[in-house]
Amino acid sequence: MFGGVTEHIEDASDPEYVSSLMVYNLHMAQLEFGLIAQSVSIVDPDWSADPRIEEMNSIGMNADTEQSYLRYIALTEIEDLIGVMREVQYLSTVTDRGMHEAMLAFGIEWQGVPLQKHKSPSGKLRASIYYQSRVAASSLGYTWEVFSELSGPMQSAVLAQHQCGLKIEYLASEERRT
Repeated sequence: MFGGVTEHIEDASDPEYVSSLMVYNLHMAQLEFGLIAQSVSIVDPDWSADPRIEEMNSIGMNADTEQSYLRYIALTEIEDLIGVMREVQYLSTVTDRGMHEAMLAFGIEWQGVPLQKHKSPSGKLRASIYYQSRVAASSLGYTWEVFSELSGPMQSAVLAQHQCGLKIEYLASEERRT
Protein backbone atom coordinates (compact mmCIF):
# COMPACT_ATOMS: atom_id res chain seq x y z
CA MET A 1 0.00 0.00 0.00
CA PHE A 2 2.55 2.57 1.07
CA GLY A 3 5.92 1.93 -0.46
CA GLY A 4 5.25 0.56 -3.91
CA VAL A 5 8.01 -1.94 -3.18
CA THR A 6 8.75 -4.55 -5.81
CA GLU A 7 9.40 -7.91 -4.24
CA HIS A 8 11.57 -10.66 -5.56
CA ILE A 9 10.32 -14.11 -4.64
CA GLU A 10 13.43 -16.10 -3.84
CA ASP A 11 11.98 -19.55 -4.42
CA ALA A 12 8.49 -19.69 -5.89
CA SER A 13 8.63 -23.50 -5.94
CA ASP A 14 9.03 -23.77 -2.15
CA PRO A 15 5.48 -23.90 -0.72
CA GLU A 16 6.70 -23.18 2.83
CA TYR A 17 8.54 -20.07 1.66
CA VAL A 18 5.58 -18.84 -0.41
CA SER A 19 3.23 -19.45 2.51
CA SER A 20 5.53 -17.57 4.91
CA LEU A 21 5.77 -14.68 2.47
CA MET A 22 1.99 -14.51 2.15
CA VAL A 23 1.57 -14.50 5.95
CA TYR A 24 4.18 -11.74 6.21
CA ASN A 25 2.46 -9.63 3.52
CA LEU A 26 -0.93 -10.10 5.15
CA HIS A 27 0.50 -9.07 8.52
CA MET A 28 2.09 -5.95 6.97
CA ALA A 29 -1.19 -5.03 5.27
CA GLN A 30 -3.01 -5.35 8.60
CA LEU A 31 -0.44 -3.12 10.31
CA GLU A 32 -0.67 -0.54 7.50
CA PHE A 33 -4.45 -0.53 7.69
CA GLY A 34 -4.26 -0.15 11.47
CA LEU A 35 -2.06 2.91 11.01
CA ILE A 36 -4.58 4.46 8.63
CA ALA A 37 -7.52 3.54 10.87
CA GLN A 38 -5.86 5.26 13.85
CA SER A 39 -5.80 8.44 11.79
CA VAL A 40 -9.52 8.40 10.96
CA SER A 41 -12.45 9.44 13.11
CA ILE A 42 -15.97 9.04 11.82
CA VAL A 43 -17.93 12.04 13.04
CA ASP A 44 -21.19 11.83 11.15
CA PRO A 45 -23.35 9.85 10.67
CA ASP A 46 -23.20 7.54 13.67
CA TRP A 47 -21.40 4.55 12.17
CA SER A 48 -22.63 2.20 14.89
CA ALA A 49 -26.20 2.57 13.57
CA ASP A 50 -25.26 1.26 10.11
CA PRO A 51 -27.41 -1.86 9.36
CA ARG A 52 -24.49 -3.46 7.54
CA ILE A 53 -22.83 -4.05 10.91
CA GLU A 54 -25.46 -6.67 11.78
CA GLU A 55 -24.92 -8.32 8.39
CA MET A 56 -21.17 -8.54 9.00
CA ASN A 57 -21.65 -9.78 12.55
CA SER A 58 -24.08 -12.47 11.33
CA ILE A 59 -21.36 -13.99 9.13
CA GLY A 60 -18.73 -13.87 11.88
CA MET A 61 -16.99 -10.65 10.81
CA ASN A 62 -17.21 -8.51 13.94
CA ALA A 63 -17.64 -4.89 12.85
CA ASP A 64 -18.41 -3.48 16.26
CA THR A 65 -15.40 -1.17 16.61
CA GLU A 66 -14.63 1.90 14.52
CA GLN A 67 -11.51 0.20 13.11
CA SER A 68 -13.40 -2.95 12.13
CA TYR A 69 -16.19 -0.81 10.64
CA LEU A 70 -13.61 0.97 8.51
CA ARG A 71 -11.97 -2.34 7.52
CA TYR A 72 -15.10 -4.32 6.63
CA ILE A 73 -17.58 -1.66 5.54
CA ALA A 74 -16.49 1.95 5.06
CA LEU A 75 -13.14 1.47 3.29
CA THR A 76 -13.71 -1.67 1.28
CA GLU A 77 -13.52 0.17 -2.04
CA ILE A 78 -9.90 0.69 -3.05
CA GLU A 79 -10.61 4.22 -4.30
CA ASP A 80 -11.95 5.20 -0.87
CA LEU A 81 -8.99 3.65 0.93
CA ILE A 82 -6.49 5.37 -1.38
CA GLY A 83 -8.29 8.68 -0.91
CA VAL A 84 -8.08 8.36 2.87
CA MET A 85 -4.41 7.32 2.66
CA ARG A 86 -3.60 10.36 0.53
CA GLU A 87 -5.40 12.67 2.93
CA VAL A 88 -3.61 11.20 5.96
CA GLN A 89 -0.29 11.61 4.19
CA TYR A 90 -1.14 15.20 3.17
CA LEU A 91 -2.05 16.10 6.75
CA SER A 92 1.01 14.47 8.31
CA THR A 93 4.06 15.08 6.10
CA VAL A 94 5.51 16.95 3.12
CA THR A 95 3.57 16.24 -0.08
CA ASP A 96 3.57 17.58 -3.63
CA ARG A 97 0.03 18.82 -3.01
CA GLY A 98 1.09 20.73 0.10
CA MET A 99 4.10 22.23 -1.69
CA HIS A 100 1.96 23.30 -4.65
CA GLU A 101 -0.65 24.89 -2.36
CA ALA A 102 2.05 26.76 -0.44
CA MET A 103 3.72 28.08 -3.59
CA LEU A 104 0.37 29.30 -4.90
CA ALA A 105 -0.33 30.99 -1.56
CA PHE A 106 3.09 32.68 -1.64
CA GLY A 107 2.21 34.25 -5.00
CA ILE A 108 5.86 34.84 -5.89
CA GLU A 109 6.57 36.22 -9.35
CA TRP A 110 9.90 36.90 -11.08
CA GLN A 111 9.64 39.53 -13.78
CA GLY A 112 5.85 39.19 -13.77
CA VAL A 113 5.88 35.40 -14.21
CA PRO A 114 4.96 32.96 -11.42
CA LEU A 115 8.12 31.55 -9.87
CA GLN A 116 7.18 27.93 -10.56
CA LYS A 117 7.08 28.67 -14.32
CA HIS A 118 10.78 29.61 -14.30
CA LYS A 119 13.44 27.03 -15.01
CA SER A 120 15.03 25.48 -11.96
CA PRO A 121 18.80 25.19 -11.74
CA SER A 122 20.10 22.14 -13.53
CA GLY A 123 22.76 19.97 -12.00
CA LYS A 124 23.84 16.52 -11.03
CA LEU A 125 22.74 16.65 -7.39
CA ARG A 126 19.54 14.88 -6.38
CA ALA A 127 18.38 14.53 -2.78
CA SER A 128 15.52 12.77 -1.02
CA ILE A 129 12.60 14.76 0.34
CA TYR A 130 13.80 13.74 3.81
CA TYR A 131 17.17 15.44 3.28
CA GLN A 132 15.56 18.47 1.65
CA SER A 133 13.15 18.79 4.58
CA ARG A 134 15.95 18.60 7.13
CA VAL A 135 17.95 21.28 5.32
CA ALA A 136 14.89 23.52 4.94
CA ALA A 137 13.95 23.10 8.60
CA SER A 138 17.41 23.96 9.90
CA SER A 139 17.87 26.81 7.38
CA LEU A 140 14.65 28.42 8.58
CA GLY A 141 15.44 27.96 12.27
CA TYR A 142 13.40 24.86 13.12
CA THR A 143 14.81 21.98 15.09
CA TRP A 144 13.94 18.65 13.50
CA GLU A 145 11.72 17.81 16.47
CA VAL A 146 9.72 21.05 16.12
CA PHE A 147 9.49 20.64 12.32
CA SER A 148 8.26 17.06 12.73
CA GLU A 149 5.43 18.23 14.98
CA LEU A 150 4.09 20.62 12.32
CA SER A 151 1.10 19.56 10.23
CA GLY A 152 1.79 18.20 6.76
CA PRO A 153 0.70 21.44 5.03
CA MET A 154 2.97 23.46 7.36
CA GLN A 155 5.93 21.14 6.71
CA SER A 156 5.25 21.48 2.99
CA ALA A 157 5.14 25.28 3.32
CA VAL A 158 8.51 25.32 5.12
CA LEU A 159 10.10 23.25 2.36
CA ALA A 160 8.38 25.31 -0.35
CA GLN A 161 9.62 28.54 1.27
CA HIS A 162 13.17 27.21 1.35
CA GLN A 163 13.03 26.03 -2.27
CA CYS A 164 11.52 29.34 -3.41
CA GLY A 165 14.34 31.19 -1.68
CA LEU A 166 16.93 29.04 -3.43
CA LYS A 167 15.26 29.54 -6.79
CA ILE A 168 15.09 33.32 -6.31
CA GLU A 169 18.81 33.34 -5.46
CA TYR A 170 19.51 31.30 -8.60
CA LEU A 171 17.43 33.59 -10.83
CA ALA A 172 19.11 36.67 -9.35
CA SER A 173 22.57 35.19 -9.95
CA GLU A 174 21.64 34.33 -13.54
CA GLU A 175 20.43 37.89 -14.06
CA ARG A 176 23.69 39.30 -12.68
CA ARG A 177 25.69 37.10 -15.07
CA THR A 178 23.97 38.53 -18.14
